This record gives sequence, C-alpha cells and structure tokens, in this order.
Amino acid sequence: MISQSFIDGMVRRGELLNSYYQWRNEPTDLRELIGKKADSGKLEWHLLPWRECEEVVRVLMKGKEKYGENNWRIVDDMISRYWDAAMRHMTAYRKGEIKDPEFGTPHLAHAMCCLLFMMWKDNESGSIN
Repeated sequence: MISQSFIDGMVRRGELLNSYYQWRNEPTDLRELIGKKADSGKLEWHLLPWRECEEVVRVLMKGKEKYGENNWRIVDDMISRYWDAAMRHMTAYRKGEIKDPEFGTPHLAHAMCCLLFMMWKDNESGSIN
C-alpha cells in the first residue's frame, strides 16, 4: 500500500516541477511532459494470454518431432481433416479429458493449432476449398 507521506512527496515534486517549468516558460501540464507514441490502431499484443500461447507452441514442437517441421502445411484435404481433429480435441475436453494422452499437452491447445492451420490455409488460398 502506498503511504500518505509518499503521495505528499510526489505532490510536492509535481508542484516543484510545475513551478520550474512556469519559471522557464515551458508547459506546466505534466501530461505534456510524458513521452508520446503513435500506436493507436496497431495490434495490442499484450492482450494475448501468453501462458496459453506457450501451450500451443508446445503442441507445435511435439508435432514437429512426430511429423516433421511444418508438415501440417502439406496435409491433403487440410480443412476437413483439421476441422475433424479440432472437434475430436474439443469433444475430449468437453468429456472431461484436459490433456491429450499421447502428447500430454492440453486438448484445447491442439484444437487451437488445428484452427490456426485452417486459418493459415484460408489466408493462403482465399477460400476453404
């Protein structure tokens, strides 16, 4: 918890800064002294739940060991097969099985990988076919 003496000290420092900048004929609104960054409208990566993203990466690494790096990109009938795989993982999760028994990683992370693969395919081809 922040003590009242700390707050009082910060207020005094702010008053001193205001006096100093008034004396120098510079902006007195302390908000004008804060650095600016033109990032409105840009992706806000901090919104992602990183621990869960790490689980997705673990699934990708296990897949790399089993199938080869980026093998998922050349799977025939990709959309249908990854849709089915995502549904199998989500169904297992809904039945109470949190982790995939083969990989030991969360079923939902496997489903996320499947959905990402499908999204990649859509972006590459412009359609789901």
